[in-house]
Amino acid sequence: MSRIQVRSDLRKRRQLSHLQHNFWSECPSVARESAIAVLQRVGCVGGYLPVGSEVDPGPLMADLRARGVALALPRVTGRVEAMTFHVWTPGDPLEQAEYGFLQPLPSAPLIAPDGFIVPLLGFDAACNRIGQGAGHYDRYFGIHPNTLKIGLSWSSQKCASLPVADWDVPLDAVLTEKDWHVREGSAMLRG
Repeated sequence: MSRIQVRSDLRKRRQLSHLQHNFWSECPSVARESAIAVLQRVGCVGGYLPVGSEVDPGPLMADLRARGVALALPRVTGRVEAMTFHVWTPGDPLEQAEYGFLQPLPSAPLIAPDGFIVPLLGFDAACNRIGQGAGHYDRYFGIHPNTLKIGLSWSSQKCASLPVADWDVPLDAVLTEKDWHVREGSAMLRG
């Protein structure tokens, strides 16, 4: 299957799961606490505001903020421009990005987060990720390789394997409404 076909199938799976399940009420507390324990070790976590059927990271980001972790959101200004992250707290002004999500204003302070909560369309047992196809996260992680990367996904988005390109960057772990998947050899296992 081509990456286009894989994305189409995964969008359908994600939409169906979004309609049929409540991610945070179904997520086992041990899985959620595992994600929190790993993410609260970093100084700043880059999150996202969901679009459509993406898993809403809001409850996880609220837990982290309550534990003193700073938050940031991505800002995208074009298809090929590098994504940037900006300091964000709930209530800060946002604007609509070209890709349909809300993002910080250009005046919000820039920051390079140490950890990330990452949206995705699909993942596999090796925590390879397939996203929407623009490559913003892969480009960012290529520039900042030593950061913690945690995906949020419906369990229905797990694939036996994914087509992986040279520029694709695997995640350290993925949290689903059913469990916590950690990539073997992940940097998050150290320390």
